[in-house]
Amino acid sequence: MTSSSRLNQIQIDTREKKNGFIEQYIEYKGFPYIRSKMHVGDYMFRCNPYYVIDRKKNMSELYGNLTQQHKRFRNEMLQAQATNTKLVILIQDEEIKRLEDVKTWENPQSKFSDKALDGYEVYRRLDKMRQVYDCEFVFATRAEYASTVLHLLEDARDKWLNGIKEIYL
Repeated sequence: MTSSSRLNQIQIDTREKKNGFIEQYIEYKGFPYIRSKMHVGDYMFRCNPYYVIDRKKNMSELYGNLTQQHKRFRNEMLQAQATNTKLVILIQDEEIKRLEDVKTWENPQSKFSDKALDGYEVYRRLDKMRQVYDCEFVFATRAEYASTVLHLLEDARDKWLNGIKEIYL
């Protein structure tokens, strides 16, 4: 493997369910990838382990992370914070475009439980997590999802490499 391909190699967590459409897009764009356990997140460039993307298949999965799996989700945020890793949670959604749009999200759980959180409360909790853990919540449609993964990773890699270049020049 050449040094330039090391800069472009993407690591995908082994616990991440195989998402053929994402892996196919990564291959189509000419990026090599490996599947290997990651301590935080699901995707990263191996040259920059301080920027990771955690994939959420939809708002319902994110809601479950906020409620039933809150302790595990918070621990992941704490682990990222402790290692100075920027954690980006990328949520697939056809309607929500930015974090503020979560306020109007209609929780499907509200049909079954009076205790289900509404969109505004979910937004409030996510915004608090964003502030406390310095994480980021990004939304993309299914059609945009794979390209958004790659765009976010490339942008972070380029900024990171430029920062290293500035240190040594």
